[in-house]
Amino acid sequence: MTKLALLAAISGALALAFVTGNGATAPLSEGVKSTLVAAGATSLIEPAHGCHRACRFGRVGSWGGAARLHRHVGPACRPVRC
Repeated sequence: MTKLALLAAISGALALAFVTGNGATAPLSEGVKSTLVAAGATSLIEPAHGCHRACRFGRVGSWGGAARLHRHVGPACRPVRC
C-alpha cells in the first residue's frame, strides 16, 4: 500500500509540474519583452545602426566596419557618406 501511495504522489507531482510549467512561462516572457521595449524607449543612448536618414557616426559593415559619419538613403537603406 505504501508503494502505491508513493507512486501516486510522484505521478501527481510530475503531472502538476508539466501542467503549471507551460502556463507560467507564457506571461513571464510577455512581461520581459515589454520591459525590454520600455527600457529601450527611455534610454539616453540613441542607437546608430539600422536605417536612419540623419547623419550619424557609426560603423558600417559594407565599408569594412569603418566608423564614419553616414546616413541611409533609398528603399534599400544604402549607407552613404555625409
